[in-house]
Amino acid sequence: MTTKLEIRRAATALRFRFHAISALATLLTIMMTSGLLGQQTEQAGKAEAERAARLASRDAPIELYVRNNHFLDARVYAVRSGIRYRVGTVTSFTTEKLELPRYVGVDLEGIQLLVLPIGSNASYLTETINAFPGDALALEVEQHLPLSAFYRAY
Repeated sequence: MTTKLEIRRAATALRFRFHAISALATLLTIMMTSGLLGQQTEQAGKAEAERAARLASRDAPIELYVRNNHFLDARVYAVRSGIRYRVGTVTSFTTEKLELPRYVGVDLEGIQLLVLPIGSNASYLTETINAFPGDALALEVEQHLPLSAFYRAY
């Protein structure tokens, strides 16, 4: 038969083991998390440094990635102050990387992108975009043009 003292000692030993295991698990979690956070911070720092280098260069182009999901080929124009500048043509069901001409430039008014499918009277005009050298923009042209979308590609 076990005495109260033996039961108390066993309970104390179990509590000590539980707290030791709990402390060890907490320490391992902290070590793993700090390593992961270090990697994420390093990746974010590299991406930010690359972006800063592109922005620092005044000659860096403004890249435009256009995915054309329309049956027709599409001409893409940059519109600034009511004047349209041809950027390029994107074949149907392909993705093209285009560069906005430097003479479109950066000003306070911003630019808009105009999509005209060849052989159609329909068109799509984006909202005003403030783009700077080194920026990357993306435009998805859909079958039903009002469903087309524009966003920044980082």
